[in-house]
Amino acid sequence: MKRLIQLVLVFLVLVYAVSAWAGTDVRQLVRQSMHDLDVEKGNPHLCVLTDATYVKLKGKAAQEYVDVIQEETGCSIGKGNLLFFQRPVNHPLIVAIYREDCGDAVVIVHDGDGAHKVRFNIKGNTAADPKQYGEIMKMLKGDTFSVLSILTSHAKGAPYEFLKCCEHHNHLCPGVTAGYFIVQLIQEKYPAGPGEQYIWFACPPWCKDDAVSTTLDLTPGKRNLYVKDMAEGQSMEGQRGQWAGIMVLWNAKNNKGKAIALQFDWNAAYKLADLKAGDFQPQGGTSNPAFFTARIKSSWSLIPYLDRPEKFVRVVKEVEITPDMLQNMKMAGVNPYQIIGIVK
Repeated sequence: MKRLIQLVLVFLVLVYAVSAWAGTDVRQLVRQSMHDLDVEKGNPHLCVLTDATYVKLKGKAAQEYVDVIQEETGCSIGKGNLLFFQRPVNHPLIVAIYREDCGDAVVIVHDGDGAHKVRFNIKGNTAADPKQYGEIMKMLKGDTFSVLSILTSHAKGAPYEFLKCCEHHNHLCPGVTAGYFIVQLIQEKYPAGPGEQYIWFACPPWCKDDAVSTTLDLTPGKRNLYVKDMAEGQSMEGQRGQWAGIMVLWNAKNNKGKAIALQFDWNAAYKLADLKAGDFQPQGGTSNPAFFTARIKSSWSLIPYLDRPEKFVRVVKEVEITPDMLQNMKMAGVNPYQIIGIVK
């Protein structure tokens, strides 16, 4: 019995030691990173991006490191300079600390067994330079786009509400921005009154739908977001842009609603960044840094227009719908554009 108690005590001491070591390790890495950046806690030019609220280290949730980050850097959610991005639970802990005034950044990568730091500079428009992006991509691997697109967009004045959409999508791209534009237009022109709710038909689905879901709290589980591809042989392009989806403003009390069919004008978005559609599909695909830098450059160019959605989003048709029409729009194998009379 005495032997058993001794073993239990030893086990508890070891567990505590490992836990304390892990916490101290991350804290020390953050402190070292702050030293590398030659910056003091609370500096107004600091910004931190992490996946700590989503991942686990050795099976243990990593959200405790959010406190460590706040205590060591002075960045916080309330200040809008502590940002998050979604990753699978088995992904390494990422803590990216960025000095927006000089462009220096240190990224901590911790997989639970060990950790390392990556240091680089993304001053000015460096993140949109394929050569520079490629060098960083060799060090950060699959996290490069997430880290560079979100941090640089925060530095260029992207609002916190918008960056929350990027958190859910785990990076910023023009597609997410398109969804944010859609929400701004809908709320401006079709505000939901008492007893009314939004129902979104993501047809066809692309990045925009994560921004719509995040901003309006629409999800498949709550049955107010439906995801459908276009019908076979049907073009994704309309006369006023690419088909983006149908927003239904439904009044459950009156048992009726309005369907608003929307398109997004990609040509207007491309023009702002002096890009063409082909620039987004360079030779080599995602192995080519230009694949990502085109998206970063385009995203930057759209930030000043986040409050001007009408420049890019077009209302193609408004249709009063009945309960039967709404039910048919939800059904599998049914084209919602057909139900509201846009296509045959």
